[in-house]
Formats: sequence, C-alpha cells, structure tokens
Amino acid sequence: MENWTAAIYTQVIILTRPGSALSMYLTGQKFEMVCSSAIFATTTKVVFTIGLVVGAGLTGIIADRIGRKPTLIATLLLAGATSLASTFSVNVIMFAALRFAIGAGFVGVLLLNNVIAMEVVGPSHRIYALATRSLFWPVGTMLTSLVAYYVRDWNWFQLASSIPAFVCASAVLLFLDETPHYLMSKGKHEDLTKLFQKMAKRNGRELPRELVKALKEDEQAALSERFLDILKAPVLLKRFLVFLYLWLIAGMGFYGLNFNVANLTGDVYTNNIISGAAEIPASALVFTTQKIGRKSLCIGSLLFGSLALISSAVMIVYLDMELEANSAAQIAVSMLGKFSISIVFSLDYFWSSEVFPSTLRTTMVGFCSLAARVGTILSPIIADLYQQVVTIFGVGLGPFIFGISMLIGGLLAFYLPETSQQRVPETIKEANVFRTTAGENSGKDSQAESDLEAKGDHLTQL
Repeated sequence: MENWTAAIYTQVIILTRPGSALSMYLTGQKFEMVCSSAIFATTTKVVFTIGLVVGAGLTGIIADRIGRKPTLIATLLLAGATSLASTFSVNVIMFAALRFAIGAGFVGVLLLNNVIAMEVVGPSHRIYALATRSLFWPVGTMLTSLVAYYVRDWNWFQLASSIPAFVCASAVLLFLDETPHYLMSKGKHEDLTKLFQKMAKRNGRELPRELVKALKEDEQAALSERFLDILKAPVLLKRFLVFLYLWLIAGMGFYGLNFNVANLTGDVYTNNIISGAAEIPASALVFTTQKIGRKSLCIGSLLFGSLALISSAVMIVYLDMELEANSAAQIAVSMLGKFSISIVFSLDYFWSSEVFPSTLRTTMVGFCSLAARVGTILSPIIADLYQQVVTIFGVGLGPFIFGISMLIGGLLAFYLPETSQQRVPETIKEANVFRTTAGENSGKDSQAESDLEAKGDHLTQL
C-alpha cells in the first residue's frame, strides 16, 4: 500500500499542470495569480524534483543507520503531514516549500518499501511480493486521477490525498518488524535471534543452530563496513556504476513521460488514467522474471524501448510525420515508451537491491535513486533540445537521444548478474563475489561465493 501512497503524491503534481482545473484554482482563486499559472505550476514541479533529489540522498543513509522501519514511518509522516499542511497554504512560497518536503518524503517511501519487501521475503517468493507491490503504483495513479476528476475543489482533493500516508504509517508501526538483514548488518544479534525465532515459530520450524553461529561470525565484518569500502571491491563497484546509469535513464524516461501527460492533447484526467493503465501490463510482466530472470526482461525492455524511440525519430525525418498532428498517435507512442521504461524502473528497484550488500543496501539504492532524480531534471531539457539545436530529427531529437541512451543501457546490463531465486549478499565481501564468473574472481573468491551459498541454505530452513 505504501507504493499506492507514493503514486498519489506524483499524480497530485501532474494534475496541477498549467491550465488544469486544479492549477487554475490554486493560482486564480487561492493565490490570485491567474496570469502566472504556468510559471507557478512549473515552479512547483521543479521544487518537487529538488525534494526528490534531497530525499533520495538522505533516506538511504538514514535507513542504514537507524533502521528501515523507523525511517519508513518518518517518511510516511513527512509526506502525509506536509501534504495536509499544503491544504492550508497562504501563499506560493509556503506551498512550494511544502512541495519540497512532500517530494523528500515521497521518494523515501518509494525507496524503502522496495528494500523492505525484498529483505523480508525469501528468494523463492521474493518476486511475487515485489511484483504485487509494483501493481499498486498504477492503481494509485488511476484512482488519484478519478478522485481528482470528481473532486474539483483543490482543498478537498489535497486533503484526501494525505490520508493514505497516515494509514500506512499506523500499519507499519503496529504490524511490521525491522528487517532481519538490517539487524544482521548492525550486529544486533539478540534482536535478530528473537525475530528468527518468531519467524520459525509461525512457520512451524526450528531455528537452525548453524545459522546463529554463522551470523555471529559475520557481525564484526558487517559493523566495520563503510560506503567508501566499495572502492576496494572492483566487481561490486562496476555493478554499482552500471546501476547508476540504468537508474539515470529510467528516471529520465519515466518521469519525463509522466509529466508529459499534461502536454498531451485531450483531457488530462483521461490521459492520466490511460497512463496508469499502461503501467499495469508492465508491472504484471515482472512476475515472469521468476522464470526468465531479471536480466533478460530488463535487457529486452531497454532494447525494445530503444527501437521504438529511435524508429519514431527516423519516421519524423523521412515520412515528415509530425506527432502533434495526430493526438491518437502521440498518445500511443508516449504509452509505448512508458510501457518499456516502466518495466525497467520496476526492475531497477529490486534488482539493484538484490545485488547490493545489506550493510549498505539503502545507501547504495539511495544514490541510484539520486541518479534517477538527475535524470528527471535532464528529461525536459533533452525533450526541448530541438528548440536550441537544429538537426535533421527536428522535434524527434529528444526521442532519438532517449532511444540511444536506452540502447547503451541495454548493452551495459549484460555485465550485471542474474539474481532470481538467489540469496542476497550481507557484506561487501559477499556482494563482490555474488554470482561472478570464473574470469572475474580468483579461486579464493570462488570459495567465498560457495560459503555465501551455504549460508543461504540455513536461511531457507526457517
């Protein structure tokens, strides 16, 4: 449900685009700024994006220090409280400042609900939990658009969008335990043993003594690890850099297409519902990674999306086919790109989480999310680049650049490991040998990988 909550805050921003009923209410009736409605709506999007950048950078670091559960509760309350407070905004400055806080809280919720879902579910069922979670995003998109269509009074709409965050925060506080991977990475052996005993009791199993012994041996190494230690782990560092690029292009395409919904011809509410519906098949396809793997689906989606975008740019050149001339074609091409990039974005979250070690997982995912926000900032610049740079592609310059960037991402993804049904690494050492080939590591590292797999056998007994 946290993913639904996160989707809501993005859609609230989209539905306040220039000229919409909600935007006109805000700028006209509320702040008496009808003439600057376009500037106001653009500014709120920019401020919201800056909040995403700040939140992505801080949430991961905080969650790796104080825990996933308290950080998730804090980000939910931050997003909910500031969304509620914006209902009572008295001027543009106050409203924009609250949008910044909503963005910071929103990205924290999105980041942590993915990490937690991955850390509390075993390898054989992990994909089902993560794929089901992904479906809540398009559902939240469509429901928010539907509510906005019928609730045209902005105050009531903003108030309604604040409620889910408080409901989720209460549910997390009452029913969610801290993740075992965090407790393990921080050497909280007593709390971890109690949690495992609780899990074993619920499943009618006994807690393996070998597991407790293995956890004690890893405690000291886990406690001493810092982010800069990945510089000493070349395999992990290479994978981290590849994921940074994949997140960058995912943010560039996904949020660029999301915000572009407001620029499509036709009714913004209908277009936004169609945009959300286009993500449902993409989220559903994530289920297939249990059989075909994360790697195959991600590479296929990147190459498919690249082919579609490059083809659209070439068609504009040689067929003199302006997309603006046909609203149906414009929306169809946009949704095709949205479909491909939605798959990549969904995969990025949990695929990278499965590769990164528990000791630094949310920190590293946080930096990847930060790269996605940089992509978000770059997307409108690239989309409008044709206005400043004259090329044969004309308005197709942006899609051509997006297509080439996805093609490069598809090639780089070949260097990433397959993680389907594999135990996630706990330390940097384990992550550096995780699913490596003979050419990447020495015999010593190969033995370390065998030890990692053996430890995973104990966990499956719970």
